[in-house]
Amino acid sequence: MEDHKLDVFCAVIEYESFSRAAEAKFLTQSAISHLIKGLETDLETQLIYRHTRAIKPTPAGLVFYKRAKKILSGYKRLTEDIHELLHQVKGHLHIGADATAANYLLPQLIYQFKIAYHEVTFHVWIIDQGKMVTELNNAAIDFAITMEKLPEKIFFEEELVEDEMVLIGPENHPLAGKDRNLPMELCTHPFVLVAPRGDRPGFADNFFYNIGIDHKSLNIVMVTDSQNLAIKMVKYGIGLSVVSKWAVFKDVREGAVIILNASQDNILRKFNMIRLEKIPITAAARAFLKFTQNYSFFVPF
Repeated sequence: MEDHKLDVFCAVIEYESFSRAAEAKFLTQSAISHLIKGLETDLETQLIYRHTRAIKPTPAGLVFYKRAKKILSGYKRLTEDIHELLHQVKGHLHIGADATAANYLLPQLIYQFKIAYHEVTFHVWIIDQGKMVTELNNAAIDFAITMEKLPEKIFFEEELVEDEMVLIGPENHPLAGKDRNLPMELCTHPFVLVAPRGDRPGFADNFFYNIGIDHKSLNIVMVTDSQNLAIKMVKYGIGLSVVSKWAVFKDVREGAVIILNASQDNILRKFNMIRLEKIPITAAARAFLKFTQNYSFFVPF
């Protein structure tokens, strides 16, 4: 239950683009343009500036946007309150997750949640950290699940489960079976590094720091932002790599790759679930939050 015109208008303002709003709302760009023009005709005023690089609201458009967001929030709360009164938890949940969380945590989590709340539907988007902040602030997603802490202080965080970073190599690698492989020894072997796009440090940096290796001293033969591709390169013998235990457990179990000992201590990081509201607005989001707080994940080996 919501006003479609208000929803589309808010999307145009938030995405600052007719084309991106059209993609998000599964409409054509011409349909979006026609809808906004119709609103301006009804209100007898211009709501957006069209001749700037990014779509911006006029003063009247900004007032309209703020009031529209309140109305849409009221529609959403009204629907959820009725469902809750009838002891029903239904609706849509929008989740943004990094690739590891989406591939290895969410399938088991959503499967178990759907057994209890079968009328809740999910939209899951694989997005990077920067977009998570924007989507949470715009209320485009209810939750973000990531292994990185978001820089803003305005979000609420729940720890879901730990993740261990492991050094992997191909089967029958000469370093296999040792209690610990020394830094000097590791540096003589080629590496496939997993690193994000842009200037942010990769998760492997912390691993190398903990075992006393400056990553600049490594023999790096390939860099990729895909853990899955890095694991495949390891299987083909291209080099060693540092990946999430969640991402590699199937290949280890099948014997395609092996875990090499590089530290006496486990090198851990955490999956976090992040939200904008301390107490989510909708009944479905509140149920999902409570469910995850009490859920015990199946942890690989």
